[in-house]
Amino acid sequence: MKSNILYSQSWEDPLILNKALNICEKDSILSISSSGDNTLYLLSKNPKEIIAIDNNPYQNYLLELKSVSIKELEYNKFLEFIGLIKSNKRHLIYNQFSFNLTKEAKDYWDKNINTIKKGIIHCGKLERYLMIFRKYILPISQSNNKINRFLSCKSIKEQKEFYRNQWDTFLWKATFYVFFSKIFLKKGREKSFFKYNKINSLSFHYLKKTKIGFTEIPINNNYFLYYILKGNYNLRNIPDYLKEENFIKIKNNINKLKIKTINIKEYLLESKDNKHSKFNLSDIFEIMSEDEYEKTLKEIIRVSEDKGIICYWNNLVRRNSPLYLKDILQKNQEKSRKLFNEDRVFFYNDFIIESINKV
Repeated sequence: MKSNILYSQSWEDPLILNKALNICEKDSILSISSSGDNTLYLLSKNPKEIIAIDNNPYQNYLLELKSVSIKELEYNKFLEFIGLIKSNKRHLIYNQFSFNLTKEAKDYWDKNINTIKKGIIHCGKLERYLMIFRKYILPISQSNNKINRFLSCKSIKEQKEFYRNQWDTFLWKATFYVFFSKIFLKKGREKSFFKYNKINSLSFHYLKKTKIGFTEIPINNNYFLYYILKGNYNLRNIPDYLKEENFIKIKNNINKLKIKTINIKEYLLESKDNKHSKFNLSDIFEIMSEDEYEKTLKEIIRVSEDKGIICYWNNLVRRNSPLYLKDILQKNQEKSRKLFNEDRVFFYNDFIIESINKV
């Protein structure tokens, strides 16, 4: 399958997203679809509605497939279907509910039934890139036994000692520098995400971030790092939308989800004033110029209710709202920093929370 799907899993922490947005039953949420994981998790918080948008139709086909399978399948069958549990019956499970997909989504997945068979959580461009790292690069410096021993660490102190004494070798650094250089990273992410990057050595930058992930974030509940190293989740440590108690809530709220394939700027221009109260914006500003970013912020302000909340991540490109909007867009610096320090995804540079004060 061609890598039309850029991300088949969310690489943004849903727990800090939920703490930032503080969803209630009156909220109308605008959420970037991406892999769909965090959009689905927000559904478990019982909002009034969620409008999921993405200008990549394949990301929306993925979200639609996940949402329809949640609606139609029982919990364990759903885990089997998406790829969390080993199975040779995923195509048969798909046939049980595929008629409920839109024509466009069904046509796409019918043509990519081998992707269904392998498990849809593994099919993204980034996930395939990480698979190459895990299969061919990581074994040069780390044995499977060593990986398992690291994942068995019980404390931050133990993680730090293990990283310093056993993991952080010359081979680890050398292979990391090569594989996560800019030329190779473009095989894992779209080139547009590097357009406004000003960081000279991406491999050095990400090695520092990775050290933080290994030594400062508890491994026992960091399913992101576990997936990177093992290629799937530990059933005791899974994404939050996959937990059974949240799965049931999502199933009950699935009809509150509307999926639209559209650019965010076009969507905002078509939207009425005061339409949404909460905004999950992922890291969409990475690919925008400063001017585009500021124009988009102004449209978000117009479309937001008073006291609306927006949040987004900065990865390689720092985007912070301009001073001339400071009376309307008020940053919650203390909460942003606190949640950023709790983030289980270690490669971001910042997590932004802003409230919109229109009165």
